[in-house]
Parts: sequence; structure tokens; C-alpha cells
Amino acid sequence: MRCSNTWRMVAIAALLSIDGCARQTTPPARWRVRFGPIVGPTVIVGHVNTRSEAWLMTGADSLVHVNLEDGRSTTTKLEPLALGEHPWGLALLADGTLWTLLGRSVLGQVSPQGRVLRRIPLTRVHVGLFGGGRQLLYQVINFDPPVEALLAGPPGEAERRPWSGMRTRAFPLARAAVAALNFVSCGQATEGTIPCWFPDQAAVTLTDRSGASRELRLEGLPTVAPEVLLTSENPRRPVRDALLSQGGFLWVLGSGTPPRTEPTERPGGWLLNRYDSRGVMLHRMQLPEPARLLLSATDDGCLMLSTTGYVIEVHP
Repeated sequence: MRCSNTWRMVAIAALLSIDGCARQTTPPARWRVRFGPIVGPTVIVGHVNTRSEAWLMTGADSLVHVNLEDGRSTTTKLEPLALGEHPWGLALLADGTLWTLLGRSVLGQVSPQGRVLRRIPLTRVHVGLFGGGRQLLYQVINFDPPVEALLAGPPGEAERRPWSGMRTRAFPLARAAVAALNFVSCGQATEGTIPCWFPDQAAVTLTDRSGASRELRLEGLPTVAPEVLLTSENPRRPVRDALLSQGGFLWVLGSGTPPRTEPTERPGGWLLNRYDSRGVMLHRMQLPEPARLLLSATDDGCLMLSTTGYVIEVHP
């Protein structure tokens, strides 16, 4: 029973880190609905994008493909799945292949149409999977920090190397809570650089193709105590999603706070900030409704997925 409760706590914290405070004087963003809705209220367990396309893996075992240019989207059930098998995470490699975790110890290659093409057994329990150019980035469950947060290697190869300078951190908390606070989220690569972050920090680590990394501390993203983040029903995480534009501008979706006119605090991100390559905040924008994640970004704007499932174009 103790093991079951531990994994339940880890799983809940992981979900909160995927889905899900601005000052009231924060200026509103220019917000325009492009198309949708493309997805319902189901949990999104992974997402990837290119300049013109995006894929969302959902907790309903479905893969959503979105053409960001013409507004078309298709939703396909992932199959075949074994009994009790569910996807977790999503990675897009440079060769165009899509990968997910099928449970915690099987790596699966899936087609853009949602067909499971290949299964590769893993020897350890995994809690994260991301794309890193020609290799996959893995996070293995570990209750004894500090260790490397992410490991890199091609699909199907047992040998992996530490990737980036991110290392897990120790906390004076229960082992499951420590593991949950060390879950890593990563945005999409732009020009070979990938932003990754821990759920409690107002910071991202930018890592290039060589594995060299640097941490950017981000102003304007309020933090909460780790204990509050773990126990809150809708935790206010500093970074909910992050995306780099080709020009090197970093777009960050944060929890923030809703406008005064919002009667209830719906979960999601109410705050959108834009930073330069040094981490200096250039724009801080209040969103009129919460967003779930970032779909693409240019130097002067980005596309977001709202909590109501619409694709939104946002500019400072």
C-alpha cells in the first residue's frame, strides 16, 4: 500500500507539471482566436511542434495533429495498445519520427496517424521523454538526488550519456515529494537549443546540441513554496510552458493570476512573458483567459492553446 500511495503522489504531481502571479496592472495581450476547438478538456500528456505543425498526445490515448497554417486538425486513437497500456510524453526527432512512453518501461514509436509502429522494452522506470535533435532525452525515476536530471541516447540503444547541466535537488520532504519536485518539463528545440525547467523554479535551462547549457533566472514569474505547490489543487507554477523563437526570444507561459473580472480561478496560465537571450524581460502580458500550452513562436508573437481548446494568436 505504501508503494501504491507513493506512485499515486508522483503521478498526480507529474500531471500538474504538464497541464495545469501577474500584477493586476499587467497590460493585456493582443489576443485573436485563429481556429478550433481542436481538443476537449482531457489531460495533455505530451506535445511537440514544428513551424507549421503540432501534435498533442492526450490522456484519452489519442494523438491530435494540427496544421497551424490552414487550421485543420485530426484526432486519432492510438493503437494497438496492450491492456493497461497508456501513452506518456511525446518526442519528435530530427528524422521526423514520433516517440512516446507506453506506460513507464516501454518506449514506443508512433506514426503521425496514431499507429504504434515499434515497441522497445526499457530496463528502468521512466517519467519523462523529450526530443533532442537526433536523440531522445529520458528522465528516469530517482528518489536519491542529486543526479543528472536527463539522459540522452538514440532510440533503442542502451548506452546513454548525461545531458545538460540540470541535476535533481534534495528537499526535506518525503521521497515521493522529492521525486515530484524534480520532474523536468522541456519545450521545443529551436535552432538546436531546448528550454527545460523544474516545476518550482522561475528559471529555465537552455541546452544546445552539444549538451552545453546555461540557466536563465526569469524575473516577473512569482514562485510558491514547494510544499504549497505539492498540496494545492491548482498549483501556481512559475513556468507552465516555454518556447524559443528563431531570433532567440524566449516565450514563457506562467500561472499568473486572472483579471479582476474573472469570477473563478480556472486552472491554466494567465501570464505570458517574453525574454531576450540574456533572460531580461521585454514584455509581460495578462491573458484574457487561461492558456494550456504554447504551440509555436516567432520573434513578435506566438500561438497558444486555450483551456477551451482553441488555437489563439497572441502579440504584445
